[in-house]
Amino acid sequence: MKRVILLSFFILSSLFYTLCNGQYKVLLNFNDTNGKNPYLGAPVVSGKTIYGTASSGGAHGDGCVFSLDTNGGNYKDLLDFNVTNGSDASAPLLLVGNKLYGTTTMGGANGKGCIYSLDTNGSGYKDLLDFNGVNGSRPYGGVQLCGNRLFGMTAYGGANSAGVVYSIDTNGTGFKTLLIFNGVDGSNANGELLILGNRLIGMTFAGGSFGEGDIFSMDTSGRGFKYLLNFSGGNGSYPDGDLIFSNGKLFGMTEEGGINAEGNIFTIDSSGNNYKDLMDFNLTDGSLPFGSLVLSGRTLYGMAQQGGANNDGLIFSIDTSGTPYTDLYDFTGTKGSTPYGTLALSNGSFYGMTYNGGVHSDGVVFKWSDSSIATSANAIAANARKVNVFPNPCNGSFQFQIKNDGLRNACLEVYNLLGKQIYNSQNVSGNFQFSIDLSGQPNGVYFYRFLAEDGSLIGDGKLIIQK
Repeated sequence: MKRVILLSFFILSSLFYTLCNGQYKVLLNFNDTNGKNPYLGAPVVSGKTIYGTASSGGAHGDGCVFSLDTNGGNYKDLLDFNVTNGSDASAPLLLVGNKLYGTTTMGGANGKGCIYSLDTNGSGYKDLLDFNGVNGSRPYGGVQLCGNRLFGMTAYGGANSAGVVYSIDTNGTGFKTLLIFNGVDGSNANGELLILGNRLIGMTFAGGSFGEGDIFSMDTSGRGFKYLLNFSGGNGSYPDGDLIFSNGKLFGMTEEGGINAEGNIFTIDSSGNNYKDLMDFNLTDGSLPFGSLVLSGRTLYGMAQQGGANNDGLIFSIDTSGTPYTDLYDFTGTKGSTPYGTLALSNGSFYGMTYNGGVHSDGVVFKWSDSSIATSANAIAANARKVNVFPNPCNGSFQFQIKNDGLRNACLEVYNLLGKQIYNSQNVSGNFQFSIDLSGQPNGVYFYRFLAEDGSLIGDGKLIIQK
């Protein structure tokens, strides 16, 4: 009888293992020729196509931009970097219409990185700016869009060699240095900026009061710098990724620090108050998270580059309250290891990349699915009392009617399913009607939100484009 029970347990365990592994699929094994070692980036998913970057490999060994189908087929090398046009494409891509925007940490005219744009079919490459040290150097993070301007940060360069915050028009003109980091106000930013109305919120990897990084905010004009939090070890150290925003709160991770010095997950009000340590990594449940979180409903998803069952990193989820925490998938080496980037959520599945592992040990592109994943479309309901949108669905030309007499200097933001901002209109006033044109975007679900001048939420909802 005992043997039967043990056999039954083994069968059930094997079945459970098979089901769990059935949720995970390697879509692409990097092999140096098609790219190698994706770093810091997150794949961009548009319809049935994935866009991404590899930091090295490709035709010249300097990295590449690629695309492939969400089923893993139809790989295309869209651009090979060759030092002259950039090198080491570590940052995530920004998709706007049929154009991709990105940065490289090295290469370009001065060897200090560049900002570029590229059509989604691989044509139309344009070098928008070459960093030269004075205007910044080595941007590890990508760019975010506000109106017709791109905003970003560099890890080095500027007068103090600690990096800068910058903006530039999407056509490559009008570059402005908005902030030169001096160490005291932060240094060596590795992530991207969060744009809330006319505010920029970001994190630096180092600097601040304790030299272990900070969270800051400033106006898009470059004025109004404010410390929101200085990391000091116990509350986290050395954040590499970005912040996300939901209902007045910011959520993020640090690579080190926390109770066990293995990194942590935290939340803080967008005003800089009410910091809370949600979770401290302890190697068993992950270690040294290097990317950013993704929010779906009330659940945060992310990856840790090390730790887990095989010490190859893992995918995890955690409620915004801090519990429960769940180890969703442990990387195994042969199917990928050391995820240095961020997940992308599309149609109930997550897509991501690992720096190492796979058949050739050069990293992989993967898909992870689970029926319990809530899509953001189900988590956002329109506030009809204040904002009315019509027609919806439509071909991309939406009419907005705002019903709030006291509304002044508000901001309308529109995001795709990946959480990337695709539209931003500032200085919106209340009690009138206006239209926006998103016809250049692909079919699908998008999310809008109106933010007051102080960053508080006025109304939000979803937009559906059907052409």
